Amino acid sequence: MLTSADRAALADRAAGRLIDSDTMAQRLGGWQMARLHDVGLRLPVAGRAADTATPLWWSATAVAECERFLRLLAALDGGGDRRCAAALVATMIRLMIEQSGEGRDIVDVPLFASLALRIGMADGAITVLGLRDHGTIR
Repeated sequence: MLTSADRAALADRAAGRLIDSDTMAQRLGGWQMARLHDVGLRLPVAGRAADTATPLWWSATAVAECERFLRLLAALDGGGDRRCAAALVATMIRLMIEQSGEGRDIVDVPLFASLALRIGMADGAITVLGLRDHGTIR
């Protein structure tokens, strides 16, 4: 089921309001941040030639959601924002290397127990649509 945030992100994609993966990785602290989350993960240049990796884009809506969430984590906890940024970069790398971007699926890719990265795959590319919380308050 699509949420209003999903519809806004899909509208961003249709209108070309997208940020490339390299720009987003730099905003999150650089590609090397992935090693904080997954020590054995190979970075894109070492793992696969850039011209054969699946293009990954961030919708403007997803960028705004991500930045807002990271600011909240930074205000609450001295390291949560950095751990989350590292998980985001590691997940971006995995998606670019392992996913084809084919089909027209919208899926949630787990980041943590209750937080997922919602992506849409179309036309041989992956678009990050936003962050989705699947947790419950206990």
